[in-house]
Amino acid sequence: MNIRVVNENDALTHIALEGRLDTAGVQDIELHFLAHTAARGKPTLIDMRGVEYVSSLGIRLILSAMQTLKKKGTKGLLFAVQPLVKETLVLAGLDDLLASSDNEEEVIRSLTPRP
Repeated sequence: MNIRVVNENDALTHIALEGRLDTAGVQDIELHFLAHTAARGKPTLIDMRGVEYVSSLGIRLILSAMQTLKKKGTKGLLFAVQPLVKETLVLAGLDDLLASSDNEEEVIRSLTPRP
């Protein structure tokens, strides 16, 4: 599992994940993932186009970060989620974390505060 920081500034965190978000994948990225999401406390966009599978442990990791962001008064969204992964998240009742658009710029605008 790989994590790549696409953009990290005062207004937004944008990261991309690639691989399998299973037990081994979570172990590979957990500390970096939480450091770039929950610990920063900025609106967060997680590009999931490279994630082919997510297990319950992967769901827990994402949910933990999203709950922390919510407590800090902001939110995170998952973007470009593959169909199998999307189905898993919907079945887990986490479809509110899925971006409503596949347009990356539109999703970023929805996350960033307007002046």
